[in-house]
Amino acid sequence: MSNNQNNEKQNKEGRKPQATKIVELVSESNITLFHNELKQPYAYIEINNHSEIWPCESRQFKDWLGHIFWNNEGKSAYPNAINGALSTLRAKALYEGQKYKLNNRVAIKDGAIWYDLSNNNWEAVRISKNGWRIIGNPPIIFQRFSHQQEQLTPVPEGNIKDVLSLINVKKEHQLLLLVYLVSCFIPDFPHPILVVHGPQGSSKSMLSKVLKSLVDPSVLETCDFPASKAELAQILSHHHYVVFDNLSYLSDSNSDILCRAVTGGGFSKRELYTNDEDVIHLFKRCINLNGINPVATKPDLLERSILLELERIPNEKRKKETDILQQFETKRPEILGAILNTVAKAMEIKESIKVTGLPRMADFTEWGCAIAEAIGHPKEEFLSSYFENIKSQNDQVIYDSPVCSTLLSLMKEREQWNGTATQLLSELIEEAERLNINTKEKGWPKSAASLSGKLNNYKTNLEEAGIKINRFDENRQRQLSISNDSAIESQAGNGLAEEDDRDAATLSTLFPEH
Repeated sequence: MSNNQNNEKQNKEGRKPQATKIVELVSESNITLFHNELKQPYAYIEINNHSEIWPCESRQFKDWLGHIFWNNEGKSAYPNAINGALSTLRAKALYEGQKYKLNNRVAIKDGAIWYDLSNNNWEAVRISKNGWRIIGNPPIIFQRFSHQQEQLTPVPEGNIKDVLSLINVKKEHQLLLLVYLVSCFIPDFPHPILVVHGPQGSSKSMLSKVLKSLVDPSVLETCDFPASKAELAQILSHHHYVVFDNLSYLSDSNSDILCRAVTGGGFSKRELYTNDEDVIHLFKRCINLNGINPVATKPDLLERSILLELERIPNEKRKKETDILQQFETKRPEILGAILNTVAKAMEIKESIKVTGLPRMADFTEWGCAIAEAIGHPKEEFLSSYFENIKSQNDQVIYDSPVCSTLLSLMKEREQWNGTATQLLSELIEEAERLNINTKEKGWPKSAASLSGKLNNYKTNLEEAGIKINRFDENRQRQLSISNDSAIESQAGNGLAEEDDRDAATLSTLFPEH
């Protein structure tokens, strides 16, 4: 007998269909049906003295429906009955339930920051200016994914700098890294991408794994960079902090996706070419890229990054990975507690922070000043370290661009260059040959129009290096005027020095020593 025939028989006998009974049992239970900002249905269920949030489409929720029917009726529900009830419950969540924004691992609500411990009791940490505490039944703010692991319970007494003894990082980068780490616990602003690079044996993966375990523990400590945009969007959607390990190349299109993922991006079905019903992904993520060479080379991505170069660890100082991980697991609750203490202090300090001349990652810069002071360092020390890192990003852009590096070489001894884009391309080719740069490679411009486009793309980076490019029309022809501010300033400096020498000579004549 089919499920439909069973339902017809139940109706004739005056009994309610199983689907109707399941919906009634759910309505009588202590359950809240709601939907998120993407119009996806969810259930907020109280189980064993705590509350959990499940997607209505999940296996967990379907199993729970079968469970409550068994407990009430003493028999199993037909699969069609569960699916029929689920259809009604989805509609109730979408059209009768409230809308809640669901977050991954960290959230902000009513002026407080929340951190999901992802444990079996569904506990979360509430952080405010007055400190932090663990809450047993947090509000409806988090969603979870199967890869996530439980975070260890934080303890208040700890020193955030203990993490530095477990990772390989240069002294001049230590404050910048600590600030970055703490910032990953503060949501709703763009976080720079951490680009970790260095030779084999520099412990890049270990550093990334330690950060991942502190911020967003997962069975997937690191991820391979996926081949498709759809896979990349799903990985970014399901991780608050994601580590892409051992990268050697990053395409322009993937660089663009990562830029959007940092500042807050959405990906639709049309963009992803997928039949998956979960067609919209929205996220603002913390991202870690590591490899032997810095894979972030596109200007837009680099200016959203922190470059962290590691040095190879000498054999006599190398420790076994198992020993490091054991030390880390012992210290993790205290380090985590110290991070939460720092977040609470930074929330109070942030209100009085004022910074002028903010870079691209403006919110991170302001929060970074507050975090640095919360750790016990002046904000000027953080700003110096961060702006020096930004300068190294610009140097990296110039170095990675054959056109930019050739142009800098061409202008090295010049204050000014004037001419057309065609003339400039010809001179750049000659200079490139002198520098043994291959102009046949893909990245080299093949036409004056292509060169103009390249110069537009790198305009900001060239200006940071002292090269300014102006365009104007003369005799119905587009002209370029390139000035080298560094050479001009150097020449001006030499002129001032000569004037100082002449002034000194004049003074010695007027006022000879006795």
